[in-house]
Amino acid sequence: MKRNRLLLGAVAMTAMALFLITGCNQAYDEETPIDQTTQARLLNLPSNPSPDQLGKIPAATVQLLSFPPQSRLKAATSGSSWLEPASLEKTLKTGQSVTEKKTAHLTGAPPIGDVMFTIDLTGSMGGELENVKVNSVNIMNQIRMIIADSKFGVISHMDYKGYFSGCGYSASYGSGPDYPYALNQSLTSSNTVVAGAISGLNLGYGDDGPEDYTRVLYETTADASIGWRSGAKKIVVAWLDAIPHDCNVFGILGGSGSTGPDPGRDGVAGTPDDLAILPVLDQMAAQNITLIVLHSGGNLDLWKAYAAKTGGDAFQINSDGTIPGGSDIATFIAGIIQSEVSKIDKLTLEVCTPGYAGWLTSVTPASYTDIVLGEDPLTYDFDIAITVPAGTPDGVYEFDVCLVGDGVVYGKQHVKITVKNAVEVGFDVHPTSCPNPINRTGNGVMPAAILGSAGLDVTQIDPASILINGVAVPVRWSIEDVSTPYLPYVGKKLSATSCNTLGPDGYADLTLKFNLQDIASLLAGNAVGDVVKLSVTGKLLDGTDIVGEDIIIIRK
Repeated sequence: MKRNRLLLGAVAMTAMALFLITGCNQAYDEETPIDQTTQARLLNLPSNPSPDQLGKIPAATVQLLSFPPQSRLKAATSGSSWLEPASLEKTLKTGQSVTEKKTAHLTGAPPIGDVMFTIDLTGSMGGELENVKVNSVNIMNQIRMIIADSKFGVISHMDYKGYFSGCGYSASYGSGPDYPYALNQSLTSSNTVVAGAISGLNLGYGDDGPEDYTRVLYETTADASIGWRSGAKKIVVAWLDAIPHDCNVFGILGGSGSTGPDPGRDGVAGTPDDLAILPVLDQMAAQNITLIVLHSGGNLDLWKAYAAKTGGDAFQINSDGTIPGGSDIATFIAGIIQSEVSKIDKLTLEVCTPGYAGWLTSVTPASYTDIVLGEDPLTYDFDIAITVPAGTPDGVYEFDVCLVGDGVVYGKQHVKITVKNAVEVGFDVHPTSCPNPINRTGNGVMPAAILGSAGLDVTQIDPASILINGVAVPVRWSIEDVSTPYLPYVGKKLSATSCNTLGPDGYADLTLKFNLQDIASLLAGNAVGDVVKLSVTGKLLDGTDIVGEDIIIIRK
């Protein structure tokens, strides 16, 4: 793949170094066409060298940094980000909403970040492999300076072993010990464990020039064992030197050409799980996985276009795994990642607790875009509405509203909604009496009252809506302060002494008179001495249901 690598002259090398250090973060124009001469040259890649052809792998020339030099890398910002207010509690009924202004405070890099290294182990990577290993460890140390809660992992690959044919291309992709994908280390906070996984990597073969990069990038979206964390900034750092197997490898540049199909997980070309590079990159973007490519081959424009689809970029490195111009690659790449994590393309609010997305019914504005984090804190205001969905039973519902930028959670607000489709009220049969006796053989009326409180204005009750046990209606009513509520309003212990004799409490009550024979009819199936719960229902003038209960004892 790189045995006939183009040698850059001193002037060109200096220019490339200047470009990398000062201008390589500019957006790449995906529509830039590729000329036919360049396309033909790139398609005519040399095959990978065998171990015999490669000879002894060069030792690393890069120094391993035990501790990141703080003076060489300025943290994106300090502090943390959060949502204000931090919590919201409200009691609502079905269909009711609560509105609130939330302020987002952005004061730093993402609170958590996940970085996966993917390393090409085909024979042509022999010249840079040892420096790639050291640089990967140094990059981890530098990134930890930017994102304190960072995790790292390692993926390696060679190519599919065997001969493949399709879309106008036929070749042996790999042989010997080659494999298309290996998760050498899932995401972990232990740099030592990751360094050990990287240190243990060995070269394989890889027969033809193109490699199975499409499969590797696909697995970053599909392999759950990687362990991407919800709400983390997700970055893939890919060390590579060739172009992918793809039936239209230059399509993104307006060209054409085939490097053969990527057979996918089943390893068989021409089956439904074959992979194409552009849909895989789209899936990475959909999952907010940013691709950063460190490319030691001659195909930088192609990889810039590919990486741009994920919001990332590609950068030229030397064939020995160093940067043109001799800069420290760890600091350089950490600077790139620092720039990446300091940008937010889209900032919005969303429910991040499964099953509650429908509760957040309005966010205004829907989002803020093109945010660049700096030294000074930034604030953004949102007006939101939370609505209890139709059919929600009474109960307590808790979830988080998250401040999300490009898939990263920068802050959370905890929401606690108590759903009460009916307002609980104090109900007292025979106010100031305890127990509450009922004589079913008597005539006249049974006195009762719905008791007012600091949370209930009884003048807002519709008296005509009042029912006992869903049947008995009051024959008359009035407003006066007669009694003090006995708690709880609902769920009283079934005991004749679940009551009190307390008189007026300073809150107006709705006094009610019920036809005693109507009550007797409700109790016809009970025996003398039975202790019975009577339930009252009704509505407030705004249509809200009310419920209450009291305990009576049957004397006759």
